[in-house]
Amino acid sequence: MREDIQGRVFAVRNAMKFAAIPMGILLGGALSEYLFEPFVNSGTEVSSMIVRLLGNTDGTGMAIMFLCTGITGFASCMLLSRSKQVKELSMPAEQDETQAA
Repeated sequence: MREDIQGRVFAVRNAMKFAAIPMGILLGGALSEYLFEPFVNSGTEVSSMIVRLLGNTDGTGMAIMFLCTGITGFASCMLLSRSKQVKELSMPAEQDETQAA
């Protein structure tokens, strides 16, 4: 990246990152209230298993959301840890130059 625009690029990146926080809070609340809570009370076989695991109280929808987020985060970390491109990012600069030659 060119040094003369580096500050602007980082500013835009940070603005997007910090704008995502309230959007995530709103989306998480809506998912919990209107998707996961009704799912818990649906009486299906899967919902019965989740109720046994997490209980059936106010906030079970949020617990399901945290469980899904954790599983998704764990799975993506495991998949990315096997990626060649990610492994190359953690190589010291000397090894990069040696391999390029």
